[in-house]
Amino acid sequence: MTTGGIAFFQKNQLTEFAYINHNTFVNNSGTLLGSPYHHRLFITQNIFMNQNWVGEDSLVRVSGQDPDNQFTSTINVDTNNATNGLVVQGKYYAGDSSHYSPLLALNKLQVYISDNINFYSPSLISGYYNSNKYLLSSLHALPSYLTWSFSAAPFPIENVPGSWMNSRTLALFAAYGPGNGGFLEMRTSTANPGTLTPGIADSSVVDFMAEWNQHEWGDPRFPFSPPVCRTRFIFGDYDARTLPGIDNGVKTDAMTSAAAGIAKFTDFTENFSQSAQISTIDGLPIGALIWDDSKLAAYSSGIDWSLVNARYRAWMGMPLSSTMEKNLAPPLYSLAQNYPNPFNPSTMIRYGIPERSQVLLSIYNTIGQEIGVLAHGEEEAGYHEVRFDASALASGVYFYRLQAGSFVQTKKLLLVK
Repeated sequence: MTTGGIAFFQKNQLTEFAYINHNTFVNNSGTLLGSPYHHRLFITQNIFMNQNWVGEDSLVRVSGQDPDNQFTSTINVDTNNATNGLVVQGKYYAGDSSHYSPLLALNKLQVYISDNINFYSPSLISGYYNSNKYLLSSLHALPSYLTWSFSAAPFPIENVPGSWMNSRTLALFAAYGPGNGGFLEMRTSTANPGTLTPGIADSSVVDFMAEWNQHEWGDPRFPFSPPVCRTRFIFGDYDARTLPGIDNGVKTDAMTSAAAGIAKFTDFTENFSQSAQISTIDGLPIGALIWDDSKLAAYSSGIDWSLVNARYRAWMGMPLSSTMEKNLAPPLYSLAQNYPNPFNPSTMIRYGIPERSQVLLSIYNTIGQEIGVLAHGEEEAGYHEVRFDASALASGVYFYRLQAGSFVQTKKLLLVK
């Protein structure tokens, strides 16, 4: 997707399930998701080049566009609640439309973000966001002259380059991560994906984009946007004649005498594939072009698809076979609640380690005394399970503590005889 606005609009509506995998987004002016309200959201193995690059002015940010006056970020999540005017499916109402089901509580959501590239062209940052040609010295910022509240302009343009996560989203991922909910964000790269067709070809293209954007913000210094931008073709080599579907001038733009829009659909002449950054999920290049079986076969020779399937089942909360669990390395360190709990006289404790690690699993009483060691030594990546036999102990509350790598977590168990 290139040169778009909001990719998926759905304003103030709950997204029950979204799976955005192996896509490439180039120079899109708007955000990825119009709604921050999700039940299950998976954004994996995508390339974002100059996503949400046009910025937001200070008035838009505080105008109620976001209930917390937050910037619109690429990954944008909010609390599912009725006070924000959220519309949900009928099965998620509890009683009436002002009360939502506990299924929409933050600790019940599944939001998995992994193996994505979020890259901003250095020439866009230096040649536009930090260029004296476009900055307004009195604001120390790019100016917007759009008078949203009929106040005197100009106002600073903020959120440039566009943020990956706003502060609310960061806080939710921190509070409801592994052990406390279903939020997980990992392996986001900011390195240049090195696509065969660049998102921005050279500094002249930065000027085209900057002058067009300042014109859109009502900047009187740029009363006209460049002709190339009037064609709305903002990617690749910026030559409208090489775009797919151009009908050789049958339809023309009066301002430019160029072909005016796509009259038929053919393959891109631009090539946004890359080969340097490989996903840990399925071993393919991030953003791999796998829209048909022949492309998939060319990319994926040697991939163990049973392992890929097991990873996805684990992330989506689906049951795994014993063979899948044995072969599947967890994405993060984890310590599960013992089962059964309460127990008598024994219980099982399960933990996961994503890489070969030194492991120490110990049992403590309520005054902090170590009363037993269940695991100690180097262990392979995977899910592990040990039995705790408390036949010799009195009824009461005990604690088990896992140390593995830099991961430390403690949980409570209850012995009832």
